[in-house]
Amino acid sequence: ADAFGDRDYARAAEHYAEADRLDGQAKEPAPEWVLALALAGRNDEARRVFARAASKGDPVEGSDWAWLKERISR
Repeated sequence: ADAFGDRDYARAAEHYAEADRLDGQAKEPAPEWVLALALAGRNDEARRVFARAASKGDPVEGSDWAWLKERISR
C-alpha cells in the first residue's frame, strides 16, 4: 500500500510478485498487481498475470478485472 501511495508502481508490483511466490501461486492474482504492472509500464507482464487469473476462473465482468483488461489491452 505504501508503494502505491508513493506512486512507486514498480515497487508495488514487486511486492505483489513476492507475495505470489511465497503463496506458491495458489490463489488468483490480485487485481492490484495487474494495475501496478500496468502503471509501471510493464503491460506484457500485466497481461500474463491477467491471463493467469483468467485461467483460474473467468474474472467477473463489471469488476476491477474488466476495467483492467481494457487498460492493458491498449
